[in-house]
Amino acid sequence: MNSDHYRKVMQFQVDGFSLIGRTQLSVDDQIVYTSEIDPNTGQAIEKPMIVTGQLTDELGSNLSNRAIRITYEMIDSSLGVISCLPGTTDVNGFFEIVCPLSGVTAGQARVNIQFNSYENNDRYRYSNSSSTRIFPVFSNSTMQIMEVGPFRSDVDTYTFQNGSEFPVVYLKESFHVEALLTQVNGNPIGGKCLNLYINPETNTRPIGTMITEDGTGTVKWFSGDPEDNPSRRGIEPDGESLEGFRTLRVAYEPDRELPGGCRAETTPVVNSSFMDIEVLVRSRVDILLKDHWSDPVGYKPGDDITGSVAILRDRLDVAVAGETVIFKIQYWNGTGWVNIPPQYDVTNEQGEAEFNFTYLGEDVPFSGECGGIDTFGNPWPCAVDGQWRVTVHFQESSFYQGEDLENTPLIKMDTTQPEGQTSFLTAQVTVVLMIALSFALLIGAIMYRNYAERRRIEIIRGILTDSLMSLKASNDFIQTIFNCYKDLVRFFRKRGAMKKVYETTREFEDALNSMLGGIAPPEALDEFFAIFEEARYSNHEIGAEQRDRAISTLQSIINHMTASLGDSVLVRTLDNESSMYDSVTRAGEFIDSDGQVRLAGVDENDPDSGFRI
Repeated sequence: MNSDHYRKVMQFQVDGFSLIGRTQLSVDDQIVYTSEIDPNTGQAIEKPMIVTGQLTDELGSNLSNRAIRITYEMIDSSLGVISCLPGTTDVNGFFEIVCPLSGVTAGQARVNIQFNSYENNDRYRYSNSSSTRIFPVFSNSTMQIMEVGPFRSDVDTYTFQNGSEFPVVYLKESFHVEALLTQVNGNPIGGKCLNLYINPETNTRPIGTMITEDGTGTVKWFSGDPEDNPSRRGIEPDGESLEGFRTLRVAYEPDRELPGGCRAETTPVVNSSFMDIEVLVRSRVDILLKDHWSDPVGYKPGDDITGSVAILRDRLDVAVAGETVIFKIQYWNGTGWVNIPPQYDVTNEQGEAEFNFTYLGEDVPFSGECGGIDTFGNPWPCAVDGQWRVTVHFQESSFYQGEDLENTPLIKMDTTQPEGQTSFLTAQVTVVLMIALSFALLIGAIMYRNYAERRRIEIIRGILTDSLMSLKASNDFIQTIFNCYKDLVRFFRKRGAMKKVYETTREFEDALNSMLGGIAPPEALDEFFAIFEEARYSNHEIGAEQRDRAISTLQSIINHMTASLGDSVLVRTLDNESSMYDSVTRAGEFIDSDGQVRLAGVDENDPDSGFRI
């Protein structure tokens, strides 16, 4: 039944009156993908959003050939409102409107579907209708590894003979990775967490994580940066495997949560993706001198020179076996080093390689005698002053970096004279004689100083001894003490101790203590000067008591000086005496078990046993 049956037009003014019917838009829910896989090529291709639905009136009748306008905008995006392609309903009122998704980032799309009666010349028949829907927009991601190399920014590659080229990283060293995460349409995906694996088939746990930058989708990761890699570990040995190929994977895995890796996203809108790249793990090496071939004296022409080196991995100190080492033998021609044919050797299980050649002095192998002329009138090459050297070159291979050792021992000629022609005063003998002479002078100076010190003490002891004898023999005590003091002042003034005539007695005592420190006790010297001051300044009579004090003090000082000089007085006591006759032991006398002296044949209990001889 035609819907016009329900409408009547009543004339009023120009347009008259209209009965307007309501319309209804039915929109199908859907999940939108920005790309899909081409079944023929297997490549991801962009896919538009197709909005489907039906337009009907209030009685459920379809409205055919009506234009439908659709726009959409991505939530939390700066792209703004995007219009879809124009479309109309078919004979059954259904519509399919294509909305391009070029440049759209995955997320949620707010879709607005409108039927405008004015655009369809139905303003007197149908009312406008609109519907707004939220469609989730998913996208397939694309992972690209842009760069892999050693350290923070270095790039190194190795090319095999077949032309295959691989990026290189080094064992036990830091490395960096640069990657890019985008959608299939090329839009970068920022703020996403990526997992980094090495040999993911066997090592399922990632070694690190990284976050893509907003706006660019790029990421730069460095193993030596504690913010990127808290462990700061680089390329580590994989079980027993040291050098060789490793698979490096950078993966975006929003639906997986692994220990040490990224956390799973709550509502991921971008599908996972990853990229694998084969990297070549190599080792740097160190060359160590094993058998040193230097000789401080030098070599004679005709001597065999032998040396060896050890090749070790740089960071592990593990021997490198089965690799070629080249020994470059060179001689000095006065302006530079000239090579002769080198020697090759292969390292053993200990990483050692050796060389051996005969030293010819100034002559060069495969040439004539130094100083001679060849058949063309040219001089034969010479090794100036017999100087040679051997440099070491570790030959590069697929698993090891090449290395050179130029700073090697210099080989020189032995220019020492034969033993019978050598002079006695060689450098070694001269040095020994100089050292011996220095020691002799030092010992002589010490002995002279000790002699002068001993002589000074003996003079002072003589002055004090004379005064002591005068005190014992004379009754003029005061004069004897004054004379002793004057003699001491005169002696010390000659020695430079008395710098001023008017020095006090105590100042002189200080000078005497400084010169006799450790020889005469300060208490005895203080007592001596106290006696002198008493004899000089006191008013009472100086008698026998003061004399005895002076004798005792002088005797104490003299005894200490005698001891310091190493002299001693022999004193004999009863302990040193030996008796002329010792106790007599009688025949048959012995000591019994009680410790008593008994005489054989005598019974103490029977005084007269009747035994007679």
